[in-house]
Amino acid sequence: EYLIRGLGRFTSAADIGAYEYQVPQITIETVDASRVEGNGGTTAFSFRVLRSGDTRVPSSVGWLPEGHGTHQADAGDFPPTTWAGGTVHFAIGQTEATLLIHVNGDSSAENTEGFAVELVTPTNGRLGGASTATGQIIAPSATTGNTAGANDYAVYDA
Repeated sequence: EYLIRGLGRFTSAADIGAYEYQVPQITIETVDASRVEGNGGTTAFSFRVLRSGDTRVPSSVGWLPEGHGTHQADAGDFPPTTWAGGTVHFAIGQTEATLLIHVNGDSSAENTEGFAVELVTPTNGRLGGASTATGQIIAPSATTGNTAGANDYAVYDA
């Protein structure tokens, strides 16, 4: 923690114009990350990256996707630029950002695959309690009962 002195006027003997700087805490949560991948093109999976604490300075945090669970997604499930990860930038005063992870569609018969998005290397901030969020890529065949397990389900946009 840091102590930064303000330059404001003193309003009483107890007010010395100082405040305690609270390093922003950055976390991630799932918004819409269990989706049918589709038979082609890409499908966007949504995550929300949140920043709390002192937001008077810009912050950023890196993110990396990785396989997760019993049937793990791999590089072939994502466009090349997605599998490489990226950075979420927060402007002064900004407290949340939407992170869209694009997944390649295909018509292969496969299991529901899991992936995680991990936050890494924050700048002007620190990782909070939830620095990883997970998603499920549901193959089109899983919605017809061909490979769906007892706990598989599909989420469709209305």
